[in-house]
Amino acid sequence: MSDRRLIEETFPVREVSEHSAREKNIRHGHISTLHIWWARRPLAASRATAYAALVPSPADIMDWQRERNFIVDLSRWENSLHPILLSRARRAIYAAHAERLSAEWGRTVTVEEIEAGKAPPPRVLDPFAGGGSYPLEALRLGCAAHASDYNPVAVLILKATLEYPQKYGRPFPGMPEHLARSPERKTAAPAAQMRLSLGDEPADAPALERGRSAPAVNPLLAAVKYWGQWVLEQARRELEQFYIAGQYPPPEPVEQTEPEPERWHVPEDLRRKMVEIARQFRKNPTPSEEILWQALRGKQLDGVKFRRQQPIGPFVVDFFAPSHRLIVEVDGPIHETQQTADAERQRLLESLGLRFVRLPADLVEQNLPAALERIRAALHPHPQPLPHPKSVEKGAGTLELWYNLLTLSFGEEKQPC
Repeated sequence: MSDRRLIEETFPVREVSEHSAREKNIRHGHISTLHIWWARRPLAASRATAYAALVPSPADIMDWQRERNFIVDLSRWENSLHPILLSRARRAIYAAHAERLSAEWGRTVTVEEIEAGKAPPPRVLDPFAGGGSYPLEALRLGCAAHASDYNPVAVLILKATLEYPQKYGRPFPGMPEHLARSPERKTAAPAAQMRLSLGDEPADAPALERGRSAPAVNPLLAAVKYWGQWVLEQARRELEQFYIAGQYPPPEPVEQTEPEPERWHVPEDLRRKMVEIARQFRKNPTPSEEILWQALRGKQLDGVKFRRQQPIGPFVVDFFAPSHRLIVEVDGPIHETQQTADAERQRLLESLGLRFVRLPADLVEQNLPAALERIRAALHPHPQPLPHPKSVEKGAGTLELWYNLLTLSFGEEKQPC
């Protein structure tokens, strides 16, 4: 029997890579929202390669084309919970695994036996799982995933992503009474979207779990809320004596219209050049910029909207909060060789009433909470705002300075920080 796998023969690299790149813009329901992990693998690539490594190589050209098209569809983000595609992928994996088990055990093993738990599903081992993308997708495809890592942060991510939702994300025998109360949310997602693995329900599972409906209560979610509230009340009880009640009332939310950044009147060809440079910078961020962006995007820091690689006149700044007129620059080693150009660039931008906070790249990479605290401290309104000129003269000397600074600061390509 030939045991060559599909991934050894062919794989739609370009299409899967395109779907993987799209994940950077997905924030809701994505594993990356649990915790920032610098070496996280894309879910699309993890799901596609896991499937291709577990099914046999195609028998002919038609089989090859069918499998290729299926992998492309399977790797799409919108198909992550598609019950028909996932069921087809699991059955294909189980069929290949049943054939291998039959050869090893000397008797016929069927897909139904694997689904019923009478034969073991394929095992996927990942001893350096990091952010957990690969074992998560292996679970989604019906495999038994075994994952670990040396880094204790990665181990905690793996437990919160893979282990605890499977153990405690649905009613279980002996769970505490306060977790069994009905939640406020009345509707539930389809059962196929609530679980990642196939198999028989345990005999002592609650009746709701043995049915077709999704559980009406999530004990894990209820426990997090319950103990979070408990910790809050304990902290309030023990610390309130050190604070004067009502001295620091929470600020009332104010609906603000985001102002547009002040713009210099620059030649059209220069404006287009800066937009293109900004676009290239966004496609190729430095490691420290990517880490900081994942913490700032989507108004995660105090509800303030940040833009990344924002063109302002003849310059492109790393991050910009228009509502607070705040520029955040991440300075790597390259900036030590261009301090004069950086200082002149900052002086010109500050002449527009913009404010700066500069962060060392190693601070962002090694101590992100401290970097965010610096930004938070700088977000307070400027006590004496500088004048906001609407334009700068278009004299030859000024444009010459712009072009000189543009060459010094950027050149044609962004240099690594």
